[in-house]
Amino acid sequence: MKSKDLKEIVFAPLNEIANALSNMNRRIETDPSAREFKSRQVRQSITGRTLNSLMQINDEALLSSLMGTITPFESHLSLKRALDINCHSPQLQANPRLNALELHGKESICNDCVHEQKVSFISSPQNPYRCWRRGHRSANFGFLFNILLRIDRRNNSWNLSRKTRLQCTKALSHSLDAINFHRIKKDVWSNGEYEEEFGRSMAVVITVRMEELEASDGTAELTSLLSSQLLTSKHIVDSKSDKKPLHGSIEALQNTVHEILDAINDVWRGSKISLNNSVGILSGAVFNNGEDATSEVFDQAMEKNIESKQWSTQNFNSLHSRKLISMYGLEKGDWAPLENDVAICLFLDPIVDLVVNE
Repeated sequence: MKSKDLKEIVFAPLNEIANALSNMNRRIETDPSAREFKSRQVRQSITGRTLNSLMQINDEALLSSLMGTITPFESHLSLKRALDINCHSPQLQANPRLNALELHGKESICNDCVHEQKVSFISSPQNPYRCWRRGHRSANFGFLFNILLRIDRRNNSWNLSRKTRLQCTKALSHSLDAINFHRIKKDVWSNGEYEEEFGRSMAVVITVRMEELEASDGTAELTSLLSSQLLTSKHIVDSKSDKKPLHGSIEALQNTVHEILDAINDVWRGSKISLNNSVGILSGAVFNNGEDATSEVFDQAMEKNIESKQWSTQNFNSLHSRKLISMYGLEKGDWAPLENDVAICLFLDPIVDLVVNE
């Protein structure tokens, strides 16, 4: 895969999405109970005084307008306990007086939460968190980014299609418009129920056209690879074929998926959404139509690039409703899986900093 394609199709769009989310975080709350917190930050930035200042802003229309433009330079998180922002880490039992500001440090207990909570890939909402940092109960920050990976018949190599799709909340759509985001087609979730539930997750889904690999004797090559790794599957029969297999296609597929996941991690870990605590790809699932050995091709890439080490293999049949299929953007169009295709679903770390710095 060309590095230029990886940059233009994956890295650059996700980087702009991250920038838009960072801008949103200056003024939009992640949780309904955090609304007053954001309001007080704006008041403090306007007055330039401490939170105990007698100066008040009584014009709510002015305040509401300013909340869309003002960036606070200070925080009063040290006055809040972690419990006040709905932190539900088991480690709080040992330190119930931990304040919310301390959660933002490099050694934060937020880093351990990625191992303590499990993302659901066959129910909605996916997001298992309830805190202000990862819970996103306001459903303002969510998005779904669909990309397609297939064989380029001109050179028999795996390549990303230029056809991509972004679905997101209204709030994120407005923030993207503000930075002139025009790289890919953008759709706003029009179904209020979908936005309310999907809007809590930040997800990337890669549809892999395995059908094309099968058509070029991919089963024989796949069997050879799995045998060398001491893996077997009753679904695959070792047989000879007169067709010439694509040279290195399985190995190239593994390398390509690893490159894509690595690029996603680079963007997400390096974004300003959270300076110290983002783990990049937090969890994932590989969906197929029952060919478990096909999914095993992606084991190494998933193991290396998913921080929590929590990922699973799922059957498309487990997405038993239109709502669940829509949660991954697989209901129609270029991203809908064919019979032998695979969908790699990635749940990006939704963590945000409640302290906004310039």
